[in-house]
Amino acid sequence: IISNSLENLKERNFQSISFPAIGTTLLNCSLNESSNLMISSVLEFLMNNKGQNLVIKIVLYEKENELINVFEIYFKVI
Repeated sequence: IISNSLENLKERNFQSISFPAIGTTLLNCSLNESSNLMISSVLEFLMNNKGQNLVIKIVLYEKENELINVFEIYFKVI
């Protein structure tokens, strides 16, 4: 889902995209799996499309503390 959306971003010459944190319900993934899949998809896209001025946001609901903590851990590592 993320990779396809990012390719659409590129094909349509859009400059920004936002994703809600997905996967925990829709894809039946754990928080760790969902976070890892989203971040790794975004990073792979960015590595393959260097030099483009893009804004890619992952949107987290402020009351989802556990999910926020998981994403914070992943972002600290990268």
